[in-house]
Amino acid sequence: MNRRQWVIAALLIDGLLVNLGIILAFLIRFGGELPAFNFSAYVALVVPITLLQLVIFAAYELYDPERLAERWDMAARVIAGVTLGSVATVALSFFLRQFSFPRLVIVISWVLVIVVVILGRIVAAEWLRIRWPARRVLIVGGDEQSAEIAKELEHRKAWGYRVVGVVSSSKDALSVITEKGVDQVIITVPSGHREFLEDLIVRGLGSVKVDVVPEMYEILIGRPDHTLLADIPLMALTRDPVSTWRRVTKRGFDLVLAIVMLPFYLGMLPFLAITLKLGSRGPVFYRQERVGRAGTPFNLVKLRTMVADAEAESGPVMAGREDSRVTSFGRTLRRLRLDEFPQLWNIIRGQMSFVGPRPERPGFVEEFSAEIPGYTERLSVTPGLTGLAQTSGGYGTSAANKLKYDLMYIRHQSFVMDLKILMHTVRVVLRGREA
Repeated sequence: MNRRQWVIAALLIDGLLVNLGIILAFLIRFGGELPAFNFSAYVALVVPITLLQLVIFAAYELYDPERLAERWDMAARVIAGVTLGSVATVALSFFLRQFSFPRLVIVISWVLVIVVVILGRIVAAEWLRIRWPARRVLIVGGDEQSAEIAKELEHRKAWGYRVVGVVSSSKDALSVITEKGVDQVIITVPSGHREFLEDLIVRGLGSVKVDVVPEMYEILIGRPDHTLLADIPLMALTRDPVSTWRRVTKRGFDLVLAIVMLPFYLGMLPFLAITLKLGSRGPVFYRQERVGRAGTPFNLVKLRTMVADAEAESGPVMAGREDSRVTSFGRTLRRLRLDEFPQLWNIIRGQMSFVGPRPERPGFVEEFSAEIPGYTERLSVTPGLTGLAQTSGGYGTSAANKLKYDLMYIRHQSFVMDLKILMHTVRVVLRGREA
């Protein structure tokens, strides 16, 4: 069972267990009966209650196996998630005017849902032998701590951990990572990890998670991992670029914002189209092939800002700050970013996001990938309408420097960071600076 299949199965099982707990609470409250008047209120709310509880579970990372190797940690997350879900149920019943939903049932179900969800996960892992998605771990160090960590992970097989090897140097680790599809590396002797991390990026292996048993330097610059191995502290030097929860919430935010902005854009479009046609000959819209997430090509849509057939003689050329091919009205469109508005369609289709590395053309991706170490790491996330490189740099910023901004975003992205970039983009537009 791969990670996606496991998450889907876990969502379905949790949804059933949540509702089982609520129904049992009704039976306890009403002496083994399900009174039609009260139970109908639950039936009316069953879909929003279930979906909201699953979203809350996802927010507490209950579908991330790495966060749940410790039973007590899993139980704490379930308790917190069900508690918030119970509060949300009370709010739903109030706002949707389902006043016949008994409050005592909600209290009883709070206890029962916690119990059945925790027991369900333990039974699935230990008794039914339903395995969590495999997480292949390589240990780098070869000392006593390496053996101790390997022994601890051996006890966590039910939670998906598999030790694929123990090597003495980071140089040996790189070949093992490629051969055995390693998901996580634990370094017990962290000296030299900087070169190791750089090699991972250069080889396109940036999705591999790297933890170290910290010395003073790592403690000062790192961040604690959510999972400890026995009494051995770990520090995370890398993180998964995009978790399932992050991807779902980011996609939801993109859809909502795109739909909200669409009427504004459609209202402006006739004026922009007429002005474009009066200013220069050629089509209003301009389509160009770009490279998206995982190297998937797609057609990016823009308002035309250059003269028609601008690359008929020169072929693909990167645009510059004072590019003579840009029309006078096109320069205004670029300064105000209005030429990018048609990409709302690309965002709605899921080909782009509002925030992320800007998508490049296939020829440039091939060229930069050959010249700039780690350039293909940009393809690990969905490209964006704007990004850290666009708000911090400009047309004159080199591809190598833009990559540094993109990698900073990929490795540290969050919902708050996206909001900051969007607000910074608005500020750049109001200042009239091209980027």
